[in-house]
Amino acid sequence: MLRDSLIVTLFVELRLKLAETLAKNNLKLSRSSELYDKMSASMDKVHKMSGRLSTAGNDEARVINDIIRKEEARQGMIQNSNQKLWLSK
Repeated sequence: MLRDSLIVTLFVELRLKLAETLAKNNLKLSRSSELYDKMSASMDKVHKMSGRLSTAGNDEARVINDIIRKEEARQGMIQNSNQKLWLSK
């Protein structure tokens, strides 16, 4: 009887831990999806800006290159955030 009670208790604790882990992973997945969307939008912006460089004058090219550098830095931060997200417990 005591053995059965311990088994039930362990089973309940295991299910609770599993539910907690699943909830944490679902939150991480949701956040990671948001980060992916931001990365995708940033990459699209860099692609469009790069295409404009061929017809830009010197002043406009400087502005475009500045935007591209900032977006590439942003992409690095997004990537780091995603890595930290999945490495956290």
